[in-house]
Amino acid sequence: MTSPNQTVLCKYRYDPLDRLASSSPVGQADVQRFYQKNRLATEIEGASRRTVFQHEDLLLAQQRRVEGAIETTLLATDQQRSVLRLVDKSGVEPVAYSAYGHHPAESGLTSLLGFNGERRDPVTGHYLLGNGYRAYNPVLMRFNSPDSLSPFDEGGLNAYGYCGGDPVGVVDPSGHMPFSILIQAADMIEKFGPQAATLIAQRALQGVSPAARVLGGKHTPAAVPSLVSKKASKLPSASASASTSTSSAKSVSSRRRTEQRRTLELKRKNLINGLSTRLPIDESSAKRRYERFEGRVRDAEYLIEHYTKNPERVKHSIINPSQSRELFGAKLVNAETNFNAYRKKYIEKFGEYVRDPPKDK
Repeated sequence: MTSPNQTVLCKYRYDPLDRLASSSPVGQADVQRFYQKNRLATEIEGASRRTVFQHEDLLLAQQRRVEGAIETTLLATDQQRSVLRLVDKSGVEPVAYSAYGHHPAESGLTSLLGFNGERRDPVTGHYLLGNGYRAYNPVLMRFNSPDSLSPFDEGGLNAYGYCGGDPVGVVDPSGHMPFSILIQAADMIEKFGPQAATLIAQRALQGVSPAARVLGGKHTPAAVPSLVSKKASKLPSASASASTSTSSAKSVSSRRRTEQRRTLELKRKNLINGLSTRLPIDESSAKRRYERFEGRVRDAEYLIEHYTKNPERVKHSIINPSQSRELFGAKLVNAETNFNAYRKKYIEKFGEYVRDPPKDK
């Protein structure tokens, strides 16, 4: 039911690339946005102009111009691009956020960018991820609108959830969360009983990630009760050895398919999640990131090969194998580009990469 007392607080306009181009808060000057390499670079509001200086993924500084006067502020960030310190001629201003990015407006944040290097909308207090594609509310810790990706593919069962309940370890700059809960629900039932699958389904609906995180399942929460009953009905009978053998063979085949789904989902998630090309200071961390970039290239090659060898459409999937090959073909190009860029930085600082010998068990 719509409230009769609705009030327009702001109007938003988008460019042909579906990026937020300008906003018009009621009673205030229009705000214009300008992008560089698909990232916010400059924002103009009346006589005020704020520009962000960055090198690749690294935020460096912010410059504010008002009627000829220039103020420059250095930005100190973490590896997820969250602004943690503002340094200018008046001193140092620390910045803190909750795990989900909430930062009280009264605490004095003056940086254009904030949590995960995203621009906070001054009217609503929300982060407009994907350059305005989708509004994320850090107070409610959820999106205001559902993910456009299918819940049977990258979208995940909770269409409003942010980072699968793990905002510390995962970033979501595009507004699409490549996270789906409930892989191997059948295996969970076999190991821990029907109550385990029911608990996972309940937490998925609530947007809570289970402690034992499982990815990529094709079962909806509504299907879990029937899944449980099917598992219960397939318990082996002592008087039917032939039936037991057939059931065992089916179980092995089912486990293999489940294992393959898990492998595919993990590789897809690894490719879609963001990974900074910034080189860590210490060599140990730099090596680990080098191996992650290397792994992303292998994952893309694996997925392309899989969808080439398996041209049949996956049940319940809205994406056919041909589209998947094109998608991960583009991901492979991107993964190779980022890997080569990171490898160049690594060699310049640490020399040629040398893989550590395997540790003795």
